[in-house]
Amino acid sequence: MSLTINKPKLDNLAGDIWKSAERLRGKFKAYECQGVILPIIVIRRLECVLLKWREDKKAEVRARKPKIADKELEAPVKRLEQNPKQSPFSNKTNLTLHKDVQRATRADSIRSLEHRS
Repeated sequence: MSLTINKPKLDNLAGDIWKSAERLRGKFKAYECQGVILPIIVIRRLECVLLKWREDKKAEVRARKPKIADKELEAPVKRLEQNPKQSPFSNKTNLTLHKDVQRATRADSIRSLEHRS
C-alpha cells in the first residue's frame, strides 16, 4: 500500500498550523516564542503523562479496595505520585496548566469587559 501526499491538502494544513501559531504567539516576537511555547508544550506533555499514570494507579487502588469512594481515592494516588520509587516525576502542587489557562482566560474576559466600559 503506497501513501500519496495530497499536496493542496497538506499546504492547507500547514497554512492552518502557521495561522494558529501566529495567534498563539500574540504579542511575543517570533524569536521569543521558543522561551514560552516550548516550556508550555513540555509542561502540558508531562501533565498528560501524569493524567494517564493517575488513572492507572486509581484503577490499581480500586482493584485492591473496591469499596473506596472517589474522594478517598485521590489521597493514596497523590502519595504514590510523590513517591520517587512509584513515579518518575510528580506535581507536588495543586496547580495544573489546564487550571492556569482557565484562570487566565477568565481574567482576560474580565479585562476585556472593563475596557469596554
